[in-house]
Amino acid sequence: MEEILSDWESFAETLLPAGKTLNKAALRDDAENLLIAIALDMETVQSPSEQALKSKGGRRSLEAQTPHRHAHDRYAIGFDLDQLVAEYRAVRASVIRLWTQKMGQADSSALEEIIRFNEGIDEAMADSVARYSAIVERAKTLFLAVLGHDLRTPLGAVLAAANTLLLAEDGDNRTVKTAALILRSSTRMTQMVSDLIDFTRTRLGDGLPLVRRPMDLGVSAQEAIEEIQAVYPEQTVRSIISGDLRGSWDEGRMKQAITNLIENAAQHVNSKTPITVSVSEDREQVVLTVHNHGRSIPEPDRARIFEPLVQVAETSSPVTTTHMGLGLYIVRQIVQAHRGTVELESTESAGTSFILKLPRQ
Repeated sequence: MEEILSDWESFAETLLPAGKTLNKAALRDDAENLLIAIALDMETVQSPSEQALKSKGGRRSLEAQTPHRHAHDRYAIGFDLDQLVAEYRAVRASVIRLWTQKMGQADSSALEEIIRFNEGIDEAMADSVARYSAIVERAKTLFLAVLGHDLRTPLGAVLAAANTLLLAEDGDNRTVKTAALILRSSTRMTQMVSDLIDFTRTRLGDGLPLVRRPMDLGVSAQEAIEEIQAVYPEQTVRSIISGDLRGSWDEGRMKQAITNLIENAAQHVNSKTPITVSVSEDREQVVLTVHNHGRSIPEPDRARIFEPLVQVAETSSPVTTTHMGLGLYIVRQIVQAHRGTVELESTESAGTSFILKLPRQ
């Protein structure tokens, strides 16, 4: 054990400049507990079927606590993922080298031992990498949440200043045009920040907060169309609204979802081709469809187009509205929070349609 731990310690010192300042206990970290767990696993009876299942990640024999703790500690002192994996590779190499020196020419039983050791190392490394990745992902999400929250205050100040300029009685034409540009850009940035905050909220497991009130989805759709027309004056957006469109939804969220869908279509359609927004009743639910005649979305891309931070090439299909890969993800989260569904249909001849089905209650 001491020979192996000494090798581990020496290797860990080389991974980071900061590693040179760590004490012996910190460098060895949880190595001894890890090796003891692997040794116990090697002595446990294992059938060929169990061995095959373990190689595919389907059987757990090691306690995950030790590799998880090791991943957390290494992250805390600044090791990156490659360096974390390198530690496992180093201890594997040390054990095999020392084992070979001791055993000389391996017999069949010794070969079985080394196979079992490698299985244990692989399992521990997989657990450690998974936990490390989860820690990093949460840290990134928290950073984005703080960033989005803190950006709202300066953006609010910019919007207020732009409105003041627009309403100034002594403002000339140039001032008014400049203020209008600032207002449009700030409004756009505010929407992006809002999407970013919604994204981080869902990734942290908090979900989207809803304030349900009686509303008419047709009215909200018309208001969203008017807002989009102001941003894309060259684009024609038609509406087909019919039937009883009343229900209990979060009005702000529904307008956000509709705006995201219309803007997504406006960004990826020929300006000479109109976008059509249809809202109709269907018994206990209301159906809203946003249709355009842009390029069709290939079948392989349809399954992932609603995923966060995914952008499909513009040459083949729409990207999400904020250019951060969040727009369509936010749409799906809003619809699912209302216990509805969102569907995608896309062909070269018929065009592309996003279809929202929302229960009234």
